[in-house]
Amino acid sequence: MKTLFPVYSQIKPSVQQKLYQFFKAFYPKDERQNMDKYFRLEKFSKLLHPLHFNQPPQVNPETLKSFLKSQLVELEIETHAYCNRTCNFCPNSIIDRLNKQQVMDVHVFEHMIDELKTIDYSGTIKFHRYNEPLSNDLIFDRIAYARKHLPKASLGFHSNGDFLTLEKLARLEEVGTTFIRVSLYINYKNDEKNHKAFAEKQIEHFFKKLGAVPIPLIPSGSLAAARIPNTSIDAIVFVADIVHKGNDRGGALKQFSHEVRHSPCVSPFGRLFIDWSGDVLPCCNLRGDIKEHQSSILGNVKNSSLQEIYFSSTSNQMRKWLADVSPKGGVCSTCTFDLMCDNSKAKRLLDKAIAILEI
Repeated sequence: MKTLFPVYSQIKPSVQQKLYQFFKAFYPKDERQNMDKYFRLEKFSKLLHPLHFNQPPQVNPETLKSFLKSQLVELEIETHAYCNRTCNFCPNSIIDRLNKQQVMDVHVFEHMIDELKTIDYSGTIKFHRYNEPLSNDLIFDRIAYARKHLPKASLGFHSNGDFLTLEKLARLEEVGTTFIRVSLYINYKNDEKNHKAFAEKQIEHFFKKLGAVPIPLIPSGSLAAARIPNTSIDAIVFVADIVHKGNDRGGALKQFSHEVRHSPCVSPFGRLFIDWSGDVLPCCNLRGDIKEHQSSILGNVKNSSLQEIYFSSTSNQMRKWLADVSPKGGVCSTCTFDLMCDNSKAKRLLDKAIAILEI
């Protein structure tokens, strides 16, 4: 294991993946997870570029536009605020999303999509944040507009499934939806040894209500999973493993807070998260309506373009803060989301990459 990493890093990428899959098949689960984290960090170190951290005044705007196109792989856009649930592992349990139906202004939404069209955006757009997308029928128009202007993009959302019907699924297919992830939940206070059985029952109940026959899947990071048949949409239903995968949402949910984070984070390098209000955050675990998160707002799309926000001084500073192996502070201090390797070998690798960039 200790000698694998240096050798691996010298092999050309076309061979790395084949070797990686070979070794994963023989390593114990914990060691495979460590390999995943290290290889992701190695890839992250090669991603780092001076334009992530500083944009000289004389830089050509077209250079920035081209760089944004190469880096931006995912956006979350919250088309409205309402959610019909108040789960205790979500900040909606402490912030009212039941009694208000705040909607993102259509012109603000279309302006964002139009800007993405100028870079021929081909990444992923998720039409959710801390809302239930299917609780408002405007989701169909929003996806249709995005599909018309971004034909190469992957479009979809996560849902609690309460409003999903086969008729709505057909309509989503018609407007060009690529994927849906339906997150189901169980009573996690029950004996943990029985969680998997409860999860499988929950899947069974959901499909009976939906009127479809599930296609069982091997769960990856979840307790149980199945695919919805007879649709071109990649529609997967799963039961989340909150006990082991819960996140403290930028410190808002202390019951999920653990040790101080040292791992770097890739999120602000290639992702943007837009609240219904237009506020842009660097991470899916942060939101503009939580007081402690507001210092992490990168900008607002009502008065700035996505490109301006991505290259803002606030974004630059956030990326500098999260680029190395070191104790993290503030909203990131106890986050366990998207962890990478943070041992001494990882630190040396990133320190070397950062020194070359002179940031």
